[in-house]
Amino acid sequence: GKIGYEIIKSMKEGGYQGKIYPVNPAGGEILGYRVFASISELTEDVELVVISLPQRAILDTIKQCGMKGIRAAVVISSGFSEVGNYQEENDLVTTAKKWEVRIIGPNCAGLMNPWINHFPSIEVRALPGHTAFITQSGALGGATLALAEERRFGFSKFVSYGNRCDVGDIE
Repeated sequence: GKIGYEIIKSMKEGGYQGKIYPVNPAGGEILGYRVFASISELTEDVELVVISLPQRAILDTIKQCGMKGIRAAVVISSGFSEVGNYQEENDLVTTAKKWEVRIIGPNCAGLMNPWINHFPSIEVRALPGHTAFITQSGALGGATLALAEERRFGFSKFVSYGNRCDVGDIE
């Protein structure tokens, strides 16, 4: 399936009790959630946006977030400095700063807080535990989560920050 759908499915199946607002120009419904056609249609305050769109759509999405007062985004999408598109990543940073949106990513696997069933990630859901795991590498993060699941080892938090164009390991 599509990445956005899989993330919403993981959040729902993981028992997340917060509000989820899928956004897709097609509208409709996903897994029982109303799908908004655009970020501007959202009627409530949003703390975090998880973006899994083609690279060419990211800058406008970050601008929409800023205009709506959304100050944090996890950009799962790839196609930036990891493949030599340094200017596109610089433009992402410039746009995010202009609109006051902090970014985890791009090209990341997302984040998790198993204690509150919060799983906006493309990886297998982590079990609750007492060790935080922060990684730049999505591959290392995914392998660690798979091994931890096999051994029934949990995490308090999981963060994969990918290209770390904004938020990095010291934050």
